[in-house]
Amino acid sequence: MVHDDPGIANLNQRHTPETQQSADRRHEMVLETNPKLNGVDARHAAEHSSSAQVPPQATVLLAPPECASDKQFVSHITQLVNSVYAVEEKEFWRQQAGFTRTTAPDVEQWIRDGELAIAFRPEASSSIYVGAPTDLDGVLGCGHMSLAPGSSVAGFGAMACRPSSRGLGIGRALLGFAEEWAKERVATEMQLEVLSPDGSWEHPMKTRLAAWYERAGYVTVRWGSVEVELPHLASMIARPSRVRVLRKVL
Repeated sequence: MVHDDPGIANLNQRHTPETQQSADRRHEMVLETNPKLNGVDARHAAEHSSSAQVPPQATVLLAPPECASDKQFVSHITQLVNSVYAVEEKEFWRQQAGFTRTTAPDVEQWIRDGELAIAFRPEASSSIYVGAPTDLDGVLGCGHMSLAPGSSVAGFGAMACRPSSRGLGIGRALLGFAEEWAKERVATEMQLEVLSPDGSWEHPMKTRLAAWYERAGYVTVRWGSVEVELPHLASMIARPSRVRVLRKVL
């Protein structure tokens, strides 16, 4: 499952291979935006950001492994994801089931595996690379990338943006970063799953979200059952639902 601001429009332009000149310029831009970074940290941050997709309001970085031991940071990300899904998907879940989209151990593992993208306000992002306490107020959104060994299809989900940051292009930045992450690992496609009504009822936000992904170049490749696509959540579903599976060639 993925979540984003369905009001964001006009994503996206196809990525082209980055030249050394553009990579160097991205390094310079990170230094300009984050003057506290030293050269090595700026290079690392630049290599894990998406210059083509990140709007001026955000810098997207791969959460460093050491953040997995930062309990406050892990808790903040876990609560961000769960709070967004609790509101946006409340019609889908049995409230008494105590549904949560993710857990702190999940988030810790994503960080250790190098699979968690974080969108920060530019002035806040440097803190995770210079050993300072992470500026949690500067976290604007996050998303989880995955790629199974031997697979050419990457996945992206658990994408959540702070309500106060809606309309700033944060979701677009996270999705663009995830696609670059996948291409760097030689994936040829990106797959998303969107929990959706089964056709007997409507969920306007999900309709807008699917349209947003289609504008980003994603195509629905199948409709699957919750039991097959999201078996760990099937027992919590309150209304007839199915899963829209979308893919994009990278």
